Amino acid sequence: VGAGDSFTAGMVHALAHGQELDEAFRLGMATGSAAILTAGTGLALREDIERLLKQYSAC
Repeated sequence: VGAGDSFTAGMVHALAHGQELDEAFRLGMATGSAAILTAGTGLALREDIERLLKQYSAC
């Protein structure tokens, strides 16, 4: 799964769960970034996403 697919999945997940647009972008950035930390085409790791979310401020 590529970074763009992961970004989109993160945004859609957040919006589907009632998050505001800025939080959806934040989750999208974290999931997209986590995807490139995973070797090959593997899925992003939850631990990476959670760590990255702590680093990203709201837009």
